[in-house]
Amino acid sequence: MFNADCGGKPADIYFALDASSSIWPEDFKKQLAFVRDLIGLFDVSNTKTRVGLVTFSDTVKPIFDLSTNQEKSHLINEMRNISFMSGRTKTADAIKFIHEQGFSRDVARHEVAHIILLFTDGLSKTPHETAREAELAKRDGIYLFSIGIGMSVEKTELQVHRAMKRGYSA
Repeated sequence: MFNADCGGKPADIYFALDASSSIWPEDFKKQLAFVRDLIGLFDVSNTKTRVGLVTFSDTVKPIFDLSTNQEKSHLINEMRNISFMSGRTKTADAIKFIHEQGFSRDVARHEVAHIILLFTDGLSKTPHETAREAELAKRDGIYLFSIGIGMSVEKTELQVHRAMKRGYSA
């Protein structure tokens, strides 16, 4: 059973959505719908669960961050204008961006869990860099969960992400 409020514990959560050419546009739309549904389940506020969102392909595109108005309707409205990007899958860049900027000391809360939910087909342009960035994030206490998207998910790379995550029951 899914416990949407993580037992009442506050958290800072970042969603990273693969918008590269290896993802079908229809699967990209499914990612968006899933994230909208999750945001609807969470107890989102500046003192409870805060969320940020980026899309990535050749570049990382921030949609909203942890300092954005955390009203659910506002966040969901911000998602209405997200467009599919295409390009290469630079997963390492997405993890690095969230790790260094999304969870920077001046934005992220120190006393709460920092979680990345990374949606991808696992076909990273640079798998070794992706593994390195995942390990660096883990060393700083970030919990990284990879979610496979599409019909041709590269399970080997997703398992590398899984090996890099730290257990967190939410």
